[in-house]
Amino acid sequence: QIILFNHTSMKTTIPIFFAINEEYIDHCCTSIVSILENNRSLNISIHILTDCISLESKELLQEIENVFTCVTIQWEIIDSESFKQLKKKEGYITEHALYRYAIADLFPNLDKALYLDADLVINGSIEPLWELDLEGYYCAGVDDIFIRRINYRKILELTEKDVYINAGVLLLNLKDLRKDKIQEKLLQHTSIYINRDRYQDQDAINCICKGKIKLIPNIYNFTTSETLHTPEMLSGIIIIHYTGSIKPWHQEYPWQVLKELYCKYNSSMDKIKDRLLSRWMERTIELFQLSQKTNDTELEEGADKLLNKIIDHCSLAVPITYENGLCGIGAGIEYLLQKKLVEGNSDEILHQIDSAVYSVIEQKSLTDLGLRKGVSGLAYYFYLRLCARENFNTPTALKIKEYLFHLINWIAELLPDTNNRLVLCEVYLVLSLLHELNIPQTPIETLMRNSLSQITGY
Repeated sequence: QIILFNHTSMKTTIPIFFAINEEYIDHCCTSIVSILENNRSLNISIHILTDCISLESKELLQEIENVFTCVTIQWEIIDSESFKQLKKKEGYITEHALYRYAIADLFPNLDKALYLDADLVINGSIEPLWELDLEGYYCAGVDDIFIRRINYRKILELTEKDVYINAGVLLLNLKDLRKDKIQEKLLQHTSIYINRDRYQDQDAINCICKGKIKLIPNIYNFTTSETLHTPEMLSGIIIIHYTGSIKPWHQEYPWQVLKELYCKYNSSMDKIKDRLLSRWMERTIELFQLSQKTNDTELEEGADKLLNKIIDHCSLAVPITYENGLCGIGAGIEYLLQKKLVEGNSDEILHQIDSAVYSVIEQKSLTDLGLRKGVSGLAYYFYLRLCARENFNTPTALKIKEYLFHLINWIAELLPDTNNRLVLCEVYLVLSLLHELNIPQTPIETLMRNSLSQITGY
């Protein structure tokens, strides 16, 4: 009997942990994407420790899992009450950072794990880091040069010879952490020294694990502080950690090279998020409709929050398409305004999307004629922008009609070479809707006959 082994399944799986709140999910996803883009040959399991996670965040994580076949992603809901009682010293550090204390006890089947803060990116292979021997150590990390520079150790009653690491990247010996009940000791230390320790969880880890911390090269946790003093080292760095309260997603972040690196991986994450836009817009409309019927303010708040999430994501980097693109988002917003589910002036709100569509028409940058991904989707968006208007002579309406004329001519150019019956049906449907608008001097009726002829073969 011959047994065939799947080589991939025989690889060691590297468990990686994050501890975050819902507001940090996008940054966490950027970190995850950076790991996966640079470690496609590894098996990785991501574990997110949080007190709450939205449906949209779950969908984003699942979509990342769909894109990268080398990963599984799970989330663990933590009872945060015991952690909330431990007061935070730094304003930008939340109690969620303390969840890392519980990793060893929450996952008794694991003997080793990698913990990462969510404000970092991985720019190379983590396999050499993972393979480091932790025998005789609780954890491994990188010497914190900022702490060394400000002479902070003495506050913690540590000597200059004692190791103090930045806890944003931790290789953890979970087996020994469990055996010696380190979680209890960390919580006790944090409670006792709540008014002394400035860097709460990090201070606790360095104090409780004193003597059993292994130092690793700073390429595995290159912090913002090190950028100031050794910028020439950036080329060989594996993990870039954006320490401090000013992050690369803030406009005032000063280090352009580091910001560009973060934006590179954030852009990859945004492209994955693009795949969810249609689903999120449909859900937004449903929530607004339901809130209107039930007068449920919580539903309305949820819908408004989701709509803002979609709008915040919109940029010229988002595809122009109707499906999971700017035209679909614009169509959803137009519908909400027409149905008075939200308030506002559609011409002001949708000005940028209108301009993006005008630009695509000028450049004729699409080759697909279909509704979901092509030119018919642009035409359907324009139909929705015009169909409910009482006045067709406003500046915006006149401009849409002008570009719609060019768009119809574009459809006429693409139609003869289109053989896909589904696409032809979509074209016919959109042309039928545009015909209702009575736009003069356009070949809509001729195009309808031609598309119908191509559909039927007569």
